[in-house]
Amino acid sequence: MRMSSTVYVLGAGASKASSNSFQGIRNPVDTDFFAAAYSIDWTQADQDDWTIPLKDLAALQLYVKLFFKKELTNIADIARLSLEEVFSSIESFKSWVKHLGGGFDWIDQKEEYSANDASLLKVLLGNKDIIVAFLKKYPFWPEIQNGTSMLIFDAFFNMAERELKILIYNVFYLINKNAKCKLHDRFVSMVSENDLIISFNYDLIVDKTLIQTNKWFPETGYNFRMHSSSRYEINSTRDSLNIYLDWYCNEHFPQSKYRLLKLHGSLNWFKIEEKLPNSGKEHMYFIQPDLFHPNRNVESCRFKFISLFNPEEENYRIGKNSNAIVPPIVNKRKEFDPLSKFEIIWGSALKGLAEANNIIFIGYSLPPSDFHAKWLFRTGHALNSGKPTIKIVNPSESDAQRIRDIYSGADFENRIESFEAFVGLK
Repeated sequence: MRMSSTVYVLGAGASKASSNSFQGIRNPVDTDFFAAAYSIDWTQADQDDWTIPLKDLAALQLYVKLFFKKELTNIADIARLSLEEVFSSIESFKSWVKHLGGGFDWIDQKEEYSANDASLLKVLLGNKDIIVAFLKKYPFWPEIQNGTSMLIFDAFFNMAERELKILIYNVFYLINKNAKCKLHDRFVSMVSENDLIISFNYDLIVDKTLIQTNKWFPETGYNFRMHSSSRYEINSTRDSLNIYLDWYCNEHFPQSKYRLLKLHGSLNWFKIEEKLPNSGKEHMYFIQPDLFHPNRNVESCRFKFISLFNPEEENYRIGKNSNAIVPPIVNKRKEFDPLSKFEIIWGSALKGLAEANNIIFIGYSLPPSDFHAKWLFRTGHALNSGKPTIKIVNPSESDAQRIRDIYSGADFENRIESFEAFVGLK
C-alpha cells in the first residue's frame, strides 16, 4: 500500500488568511458570510464577471425576510447571520414539504399529525399569499398556479436555494478575483508530489496557486473524471433548453502531479442533469477553465448564467442544473447519491487519511454539526495502521481540541497560531 507522506486539510481559516483580495475583503466564514456579501461594491464588478448583486436575488431576500425576520440589505440584521442556518432551514422546509406530498392541502383537516407538522404548517400557510404574489411575476407561474400547495412552496424554496448558491459563487469569486496570495505560494512550495491536499473551501485560491507550478491542471487535478467546456451555442427559452458544446475529457490533458480533493465542491464545478448532445449522459460534471484563464473568450462563460442562474428558466424553479457545491448543512446525504462525484472525492479522501504519516489541519474548525466530516476523520484514523503525527494550525484552542478528540492516541505537535507562522512568513 502506498503511503501518503502528508495530508493537508484546508478549512475556511486558510482562505480567510489571504489578504490580497478584491476590494480588500477577506474570505468569509459561516457567521460573517452575509456581512461580506453586503460589503462588496457590486458596481466594481466587470461585465464579464456575470455576477448578480445581492439586491437582485429576490427569492433569497424574501425567504430571509419571511423566515428569519431579517433584511439582507440591512447590515445590522445580517452581521452575525449564519450561512449554515439559512441553508439548513431551506433544506428542512424542502424536505418537509416533500414529506407531506399530495397531503399538504388536506393535512390541516386531519387530527392525527404531530405538533411539529402543525407548527410548520401554520408558518408556511401564514406566508402563502405573500409567496404566491411573488411567484406570479415569473413566466412559469401558469404552470403551477392550479397545482398543489406543495408545488408552489417547492418552487419558492428551490429558487431561494438556487439564489443562495449564486450568492456563494458571487462572493467567493469576486473576493478572490485576480488574487495572488503569498501565503498559498509558500504553502504550495512545501507540498510534495506524494502529498494530498483536502480542502473544504469553495474558492480557487489554492487551485490557482497549484496551476502556476505547471504540475497541476484543473482538468485532471481533482481526482475524478471531469469534462471541460470549450465552446457553447445556446438556444434557451422558457420551454426548452438546448445545449450544444464541444467538450473534451481529462485524457486530453497531462496528468497532474499534485492531488487536490475539494470535499464541498468548487466555484468552477457545475453539475448538468440533462442528456447532452455528443455525450448521452444525464449527469455530467464539468469545469469552467475561464475562471483560471481570464483572457479566454468570455462567451463560454455565458452558459452557466443563461441556463443555471436565469429565473425564467424551468430548471431554476425545479432545482436542476447548478453549481456543484455541497451546502454547509447537517444532512449532506442527497449529495452522495450513486451518480454523484462527491462519493468518489470523499472515498479518495478517506483512503488518503488511512494511509497518511502526517496530517496537518490548517484553519479547519471541524464544525460540531458536520457529522460527515467527523465520520471521515474518525474512520480514516481507525483504518490507519500507523500512528500519524498531527499538526494543527489554528488560533482557536477549542477548534484544536475537537480535532484532538477525533485523533485520540495520535502524536500531536504543538499548535501553531497562524497560517503565516506555519509557512514562515511571520
